Formats: sequence, C-alpha cells, structure tokens
Amino acid sequence: MLLAMAARFLWPVLLGTGVVLGLACGARSELYIPDPERQVVSRGGGGEGGEDIIPPDCATLQSSSELAPLDMFVVVDASGSMGEALGGTITKWDRARTALSEFARDTRSTGMTMAMSFFPIRDTYIPEFCGGSDDCGQVGSCDFFSRCTTGEAFCTTNQDCIDAGFPGGSCQPMGFGRCSNHLTCQLEANSSPALELTALPSSAVVDDVFSKRAPFGGTPTRIAIRGALEAARQRQLAAPDNKIIVLLVTDGFPTEQCDDDAIFGNYDLVGNVASEAAMGAADGFQTFVVGIFGSDNADMAQQNFNTIAAAGGSGEAIIVNGALVDALNAVRLRAKPCELALSGDIADPENVWLRLISDDGSGDPIWVPRRDSEADCDENPGFYFDVPLGAGTPSRVTLCPDTCALLGGGAQRRVEIVTSCDE
Repeated sequence: MLLAMAARFLWPVLLGTGVVLGLACGARSELYIPDPERQVVSRGGGGEGGEDIIPPDCATLQSSSELAPLDMFVVVDASGSMGEALGGTITKWDRARTALSEFARDTRSTGMTMAMSFFPIRDTYIPEFCGGSDDCGQVGSCDFFSRCTTGEAFCTTNQDCIDAGFPGGSCQPMGFGRCSNHLTCQLEANSSPALELTALPSSAVVDDVFSKRAPFGGTPTRIAIRGALEAARQRQLAAPDNKIIVLLVTDGFPTEQCDDDAIFGNYDLVGNVASEAAMGAADGFQTFVVGIFGSDNADMAQQNFNTIAAAGGSGEAIIVNGALVDALNAVRLRAKPCELALSGDIADPENVWLRLISDDGSGDPIWVPRRDSEADCDENPGFYFDVPLGAGTPSRVTLCPDTCALLGGGAQRRVEIVTSCDE
C-alpha cells in the first residue's frame, strides 16, 4: 500500500526542462496503475455535452518543457484624435490608459513582459506650427491651414465649405500652418520604447508612462510598426526562446507622414503598413491590432485593420467602441504560446498524450488527448501534430484553442509529453 501511494504521488519523476526519460509500466515495474473507472477525469466543454477524458492505464514520460514566456511590444496611437471623447465624456486616450493599466495589473498577465511606445514622436528641433517654410527649415514643409471665408470651418477646397453649410464663400489660407517635418521618422527613435520591457503584473508603470505624454499630431502608423518590430528583433537576440508579439492600439487610419512609399506616390497607406506587418510575421513576430472606433467608422476600420492583422499573422483586428480591456485580454489569449517542439523521436505518435502541470503544485493535472488535425479541435481538451500521422515525422505539437485557454496568462505551467505503455 505504501509503495502504491508513493508511486502515485511521485510519478512521473521530472529531471528538468526538456529531459527525456522512460518509466517501466504495469506488472513489470509493480508501480501503481490508475483505475480509469475511479480516476478523476477531465471533462471538456464545461459540463453537459463535454467529453469524458479517460487517461491511459499507464504512460511513459517522453519529455517535459515549460511554455515559452510572452513578450508584448505595445504601440499606442498618441495622435491628436485620441484626445477626443468617444461615447460620452471620457477620451479615447484615457480609455486606453485605464485599460492598459488594468491589463498590466491583472494576475492573468503573470509571466509576461510588456514594453510600450507612443507615436507620433516629435522632432524636438522642428516646431509643430509655422508661419512659413523657414520656420520648418525645409522648403515647402509648412502646410498652411485654410478656412472658409463665410464661416468658421477648416477646409481644403471650396467644396469643403459648401459641405460644411457655408456656400458662397471660398477656402482661403490663414497665414499659418503646421510643419510637415515636425515628426521624427528615424528608426532608432521609433524603436526605443517609452516603457522598457517590464515583468507583469505591475501596478503603476502604465499610468506613469502615460502621464509623460499627451495626444498630438497625425498617425504615422508605418514607422511605428517598423520601430516596434525592430525592437522585437533586438529582443529575440537576447531571448531566442520567447514568443514576441507587437500590439497596435489606434483610433485612426494611417497618415502619410514617415511612409517611404507615399513620398513616391503610393498612397495605399493601409497596404504599406500591412507590408511591414508581413515582414515581421516572416521573422516570427505576430502583429495584433485593436482599434477604438465609434459605430460610424467601425465597419471601415474592421475592413482596413483586418488587412494589417492578417498580414501580421494574427487573423482579424479587434474593433471596439468602449470595452478596450476585453480586447486586450482577447489578444493575450490569442497570442499565448501554445506550440511546443517534440524532444527526440516519438516511437508511437498515435498513442501520445499531453499533461498540463502547474509548477506551483496548484490544481489537478489536465490530460489532453491527440486530435487528428486543427479541424478536429472543439470545446474538449486536445492537441494535434504539425504533420498528419503517416505523412511524415511530427516535430511539434499545438494545443487546440480551448485547451490553450486552460493555461492561464503566464509561464508557470509546463507540458508533459507522454505515451501509452506497451501492451
């Protein structure tokens, strides 16, 4: 009886991350064999309708590894429109600050690190406003404001005045404007986070970094994404085993400032940003997008930012009117690293199981059976190989989405890869 109890609590013996070892099973080892009719089982689907997961009578540990930590580089739109209210009196800027602060404090973010940058970045040597190009230091760089002569409305053409309800007048320059070169397009500036990578949860870092910035200017999204991806590449050199993502939080469509192609007449500004995200995805960095838009622009925002998110390998953008923290939580769930390399050859891939183990000893292990492919994932626990059985030698396993959700927010869990014992 004592031997049976000891075997039950000590099995499997783990010698560290990635260690491969074998355990004899059944009568040959006289180790305790769980009775599948009596053992506590994992029920998928949250109750009725779920599948009873009956672990194997006996299993051999193949390897054990911790999930990769998650590093998130957040790029926050700090353009002038972020200072406008959305659906009440709270500005989009304050909504972003509150949501990101709550996200950073959330214990579900345990094990993550987060860096944060803002855009646009002002060139401290160039004034924002000008009375002529001399003020900006570059010929033709003072973009003059214009106003309708028959009313208080800014305009670009006479038609703008008619559309604004001021017919009979004309659109005339006001004698002052904004320097088009007052923002810095330097990669170094845009790849240097205002908040360096910080371990989460953390209580005050977001409020502190937001307090040092205020909304202004346009939305040069392309250089912001390029800068964040450059920071991600530098992080990868220091932490090659981490999963690293970029998250764009914005309330506006990209503007042409700092867009290389726009200078030469390519004004597909969304497509140009998507090309940056695609290059990041090719290097292994997903780009996620959360847009803050009212109902009037939500459909257009969804269509445009889906282009960027898809190019960045994250699927669809998340467009919200107010529930920003829910969107951030969704990104954390979708970005969670739930893919693991197999350590060594698996003699019998058909009989592989996974066990999800909490490193701090809390909670029961979760047994996860193999599914044939991603298409077979459902609300029940499951994983699948990177290649179908019989089509090649598997090298990686991926947890089904609902199984990935069982892991919480951090890296304090490991995954054991086990196989059923021989008959």
